[in-house]
Amino acid sequence: MVDNGNGLSITGIGQTTLPTTTLQLHNVIVVPDIKGKLLFVSQFTRDNNYYFLFYPWGFLLKDMKTNQVILKGPMTNGLYPNLQQLSKPSLSFLANKIPGSLWHARLGHLHS
Repeated sequence: MVDNGNGLSITGIGQTTLPTTTLQLHNVIVVPDIKGKLLFVSQFTRDNNYYFLFYPWGFLLKDMKTNQVILKGPMTNGLYPNLQQLSKPSLSFLANKIPGSLWHARLGHLHS
């Protein structure tokens, strides 16, 4: 049933994995007349052992065991995006470029 009181037909129930991830969705309900996709956060987090952190700018999905960020995404117009459209966050770091001759000296190798 939707907010205006009308009932919608369920044409199927099943399981799936989100594309490009290992995230499992159980008890997926197929309702052709719904224009968007909805996620039951409590069921999703229980099934995958993850948790969401919601912020004014977006969200993080984290692994409960490792606290590793699995997905991150923005908030747009008060809504969070379709998880299928997100990719895993890239790892970034700062590094100094060190010339090979300095590494050669640091590792205790004889002069060339």
